[in-house]
Amino acid sequence: MRLATTRGTNALLERRGAATALFITRGFGDLLRIGYQQRPDLFALRIVKPEPLYAAVVEVDERVDAAGGEVRPLDLEPLRRRATELLARGIDSAAVALLNSYRRPRHEQEVARCLRQAGFRHVSASAELAPFIRIVPRAETAVVNAYLAEVIDGYRERVRRPLRGGSLHLMTSAGGLERASEFRAKDSLLSGPAGGVVGAVAAGRRSGLERVIAFDMGGTSTDVSRHEDRLAYSFETRVGSARLLA
Repeated sequence: MRLATTRGTNALLERRGAATALFITRGFGDLLRIGYQQRPDLFALRIVKPEPLYAAVVEVDERVDAAGGEVRPLDLEPLRRRATELLARGIDSAAVALLNSYRRPRHEQEVARCLRQAGFRHVSASAELAPFIRIVPRAETAVVNAYLAEVIDGYRERVRRPLRGGSLHLMTSAGGLERASEFRAKDSLLSGPAGGVVGAVAAGRRSGLERVIAFDMGGTSTDVSRHEDRLAYSFETRVGSARLLA
């Protein structure tokens, strides 16, 4: 549990993930660089913005409106050429985030299928990972998942290999367990702290206590939590410079 969290978080903070390409609706290639235009320090004269996690951006010829109607059909032919170029550069992980795909995911699904057929090892589609209205955190979630997929998948396989067919479940950032085959990289980043909270609450309840303060010390961090009556959930979080829905 702690190891999955540490590996994913360290790879993200130290930027040791896979070379990733972002595939996004034409006209929105600089969306994640612009973000929300929020300034963390209002009066700073020199703003240093972190570099994006992706190594390349591909603008996809397509458009879906806010109601899910198709405004511009998806054109896959230019996409296939760009996919071949990216693979030749060693970029084989992809994040797909198209405008309003939470309403109509078909274009994302077709792009993802095209990229897998072209030879991409990891493809993360935003509408599958976080089917919500806001494209900025949805796109960032897809990028983080694609960026960390190789790290987390490699860890998962090393853990599963000695089990020789046994069942393996991994803790998610929501404090629940997922089958290893369904576990996604973006759900690993806060799984250690979440497991500590859930474990402390369960131990408290076995002792007849509903109000619990937990002190959870791991190898890389210490997390303190307070519980009363019910667990609180946050659906958007930030790890380093990355914002994601999980």
